[in-house]
Amino acid sequence: MQYTEANRPLSNDYDLKDPLRSFGRVTASVLRSPSAFFQGLPRQGGYVAPVAYFLIAYLISEVMSTLVGLLGLPGLMELISGEAPAASGPAERLLTLGITVLLAAPGLFLAAGIAHVGVRLFGGDTNRGYEATLRAISYSSAAYLLGWKAYIGWLAYLYGIVIEIIGLRELHGMSTGSAIAALIVPGLIIGVVFACIGITLFATFL
Repeated sequence: MQYTEANRPLSNDYDLKDPLRSFGRVTASVLRSPSAFFQGLPRQGGYVAPVAYFLIAYLISEVMSTLVGLLGLPGLMELISGEAPAASGPAERLLTLGITVLLAAPGLFLAAGIAHVGVRLFGGDTNRGYEATLRAISYSSAAYLLGWKAYIGWLAYLYGIVIEIIGLRELHGMSTGSAIAALIVPGLIIGVVFACIGITLFATFL
């Protein structure tokens, strides 16, 4: 990655040659001003940098979530309801952590693939390729670092969706409405299909 005279990177991509400082820079940029970040992000440039950033952000989020769970701290909804957090042993939480981390990369490519179907449907001529979609999904994972799931994880998830919409809009040159449809409609269709399959199987067994 090249730098300006002020020692600032010319690209918003995650820099593997300067991983710690670059991770902090990217995270702060995505969370503070996602529109400006994605406007300065190359549509292409390889999968390594965005996937690496996603995996690091996801790992940090999951590790912190596991630690909070091991400490028995209540989540946001549990604080509101006054209920005690669900009991879960260290072995179970560590096993869950290992499984989720192993599935993180395949899940990223699958999620980007589903979102890109929506981009193809609603983006029209603005479609700039699968890599641009994966970049939008990858860097949106900065939202995972807002709340470790035990406290405001669901709010971070919602903000992550907002960032994904902004990323698709900026990287594919779509309207906001088209970006929303591209992200949500394929998921709804898949949900309906699986619901119909489940109902059919249930009715068959009955």
